[in-house]
Amino acid sequence: MLDAEHQLKSLVRQHRQGSHATQRAQRDTARAFVKALDENGFSRTVRQRIEIKEKHVLRAVGAWREAGVSDRVICNRLAHLRRFCEWQGRPGMLKGNDRYLPDRDHNRLPRESKAIDRQAIDPSACRTDYARASLRLQTEFGIRRKEALMIQPRRSSSDSLVLHGPATKGGRPRSIEARTEAQRAAIAYAKAVAGGGSLIPPGRTYASWRAAYRHEAERAGVPNGSTHAIRHAYAQARYAEESGQAAPLSGGPWRADMDADERAADGDARDVVSAELGHGRRAVSAQYLGGAKAPDEGGDETAEEG
Repeated sequence: MLDAEHQLKSLVRQHRQGSHATQRAQRDTARAFVKALDENGFSRTVRQRIEIKEKHVLRAVGAWREAGVSDRVICNRLAHLRRFCEWQGRPGMLKGNDRYLPDRDHNRLPRESKAIDRQAIDPSACRTDYARASLRLQTEFGIRRKEALMIQPRRSSSDSLVLHGPATKGGRPRSIEARTEAQRAAIAYAKAVAGGGSLIPPGRTYASWRAAYRHEAERAGVPNGSTHAIRHAYAQARYAEESGQAAPLSGGPWRADMDADERAADGDARDVVSAELGHGRRAVSAQYLGGAKAPDEGGDETAEEG
């Protein structure tokens, strides 16, 4: 194993952020990254400890594309490389994906809203208090299913919902301000149900309860039990609150058609939505809100970082 690969894998072991699958993917990226550099002009560099630089990333991405690696996989690897840079004490060193994949296919951005009507969801239809509490939190705060199940409500207060490391994506803790009475009531109910633990019922594992919870959510009015649609609805509602206009996918104007003031409000709102959803970059909000341009007849829609 080359020194650079050992160094990056050691960072993964040291920080242990994310699930076992995420950590395994991070280690795979470390191996693929160092291999690409070793085979494409940086053989001396990878035989010692490496400080990741943009020239390294550009070279690795070029090698991966020549080898036929999909843009989707490369985007995942870039996310891992950003994490490595953070661990090396240089957050923000790498640019957005469009810097390294300028001609990538953006057609994965949604053309239609995936949001569902949150008012049509009835958590009381769930058969257990644990499922009711988790579904209320998802409906009121737009958090991920895993976060809603593994959350330890005792960490939260009446003013904010607190999500801790193991439950969050990438192990990044965050808090979301409780702005409404419904949100504060959802927190209080979750704390009463969970006591000192999580919202996974005693005697159940996360894996087994996750499957049961999907069925409970379906009973409560969530189509196919897919609670990610709630997240889309929350994101669009928060965008409207912050920007004063509907999200593009909800019938509002697309960023390319906004005036200067609207673009400023759009950018600020996307920052809020990205932070509350637990994403590090504004561009990710395009998956929930819509990108910069409406899809044309050829299906071209793009997201913007700034």
